[in-house]
Formats: sequence, C-alpha cells, structure tokens
Amino acid sequence: MSRKNVAQIVKTEQLGIKTATVSINVLQVDKKQMTLAVFRQLPVRRLFNRETGGLNDGVDCWGIVRYGIGDISKWVVFSFSGKLFRAGIDSNELNNQLEDAEDALEQLELDRERFTDWLKSPYINQWGDRYYRYDTVVKKSCDGTESAEGVETVVNGFLRDFDRLNSRIGFLNKLLKSIEFLEGNLPQLFIAV
Repeated sequence: MSRKNVAQIVKTEQLGIKTATVSINVLQVDKKQMTLAVFRQLPVRRLFNRETGGLNDGVDCWGIVRYGIGDISKWVVFSFSGKLFRAGIDSNELNNQLEDAEDALEQLELDRERFTDWLKSPYINQWGDRYYRYDTVVKKSCDGTESAEGVETVVNGFLRDFDRLNSRIGFLNKLLKSIEFLEGNLPQLFIAV
C-alpha cells in the first residue's frame, strides 16, 4: 500500500499525541548520579558461591550495569557488609566453558571405549600364542599371584575425570541459571558519563 493510500485511510479525527514516561534507574552517591570513573573504582568481588553456583550469603544485588571494562560488558552492582561492589557476569563465556566441558566429557567417553576395546582385543605373539591385552596389563607379583593394579589405575583415572567433568558441567549450569535469574529480575542501572 502506498503512502498516499495510508494517508487517505487514517483520518485526523483518529490521531492523537500522548506523553509517555520512562523510568530510568540510576546509582547515586551523595544524591549525585554515579559517574563511570566512580563505577570503575568499585572493588570487584565474587558474587557467586564457588561450590553451589548460587549467590554468596549476605549479598544484596542492586542492579545491572552494561559497560565494557576489559572483556566484561555486563556487571552486577551489589552490597556486602555495608560496602558496594561490582561483579562481572558473562553468560557467553560460561556457555563456551560449558560447551568445552561437554566436549571433553564426550571425548573422555570415546577414550574409555577405545581403551576397553583395546583391552579386550586379542593379539598373537611372535611364537603364535594368542593372548588378550588384559593379560599383558595384569601384573604378576613375585609369588605368582595376579593383580589388575595397572588396569584399575587407568579405570580409576577415567572415573575421576568423569566425576570432575560432570561436577564442572553441573556447576556451570547452576551458575548460568543464577545469572539468568539476575538478568530477568534486576533493574538496569544507568551511570553518568
């Protein structure tokens, strides 16, 4: 539809102008809007608990400031013990870390499968005797008793790595949920230039 047709459809009796108001949240220090210079001087402190991924106890979040300092472009301003702090939140970086950890877990599973297959695979020595690799990995002690100590060490290493990666993935997921909650519930704060 051309402009001319639109103008013919809308009649001036239908038009009106309404004033809208917008609320802007600002940080103030002594009743003056906080400047970027003051914001940059706020001490950086850990906002999230290293074990749970949730907020540290005693933290009172004030809002989010979008301002690039170094590699971080989003900050949470919060108070702790009567003092004001800032903490960078970068969900993109955390998503990258989560993806890397999931890739490492997948690779570890492939390595474990390859090791298991290799361990089960037969081979024939130079005299034509058929052995399974597991037999060569099993150690014999001086008194002739067998021990699977070598295999257990490798398997325990896999299990330890699985646990470590699964813990890391769980922690990153909790941390991302905490950040998502803050982003959805904290007001955007504006700083004076």
